[in-house]
Amino acid sequence: MTAPGKPIPELAGIATYEQAARIGYSVEQNVERLLRLHWTERRLMDAMLAHLPSIPVWEAKCALALHQWYCAEHADWLRRRVTEM
Repeated sequence: MTAPGKPIPELAGIATYEQAARIGYSVEQNVERLLRLHWTERRLMDAMLAHLPSIPVWEAKCALALHQWYCAEHADWLRRRVTEM
């Protein structure tokens, strides 16, 4: 529900319709976003790796190790994609 007299901004205030209709990002914008994602994946991987030895339950340790491996794969894929661009 919106307050009376206060209309909802177009596209929730994130962008205008003109900005949303623009096709694609530039190469520099894509590289910037991919680098941000790469940094996030690396930080997630490091955080999971830091907690891995302290988990006593074997099943939880295996699950965390699997997700850490996924993060490592994603980070590697992002790094390769950025070098391609």
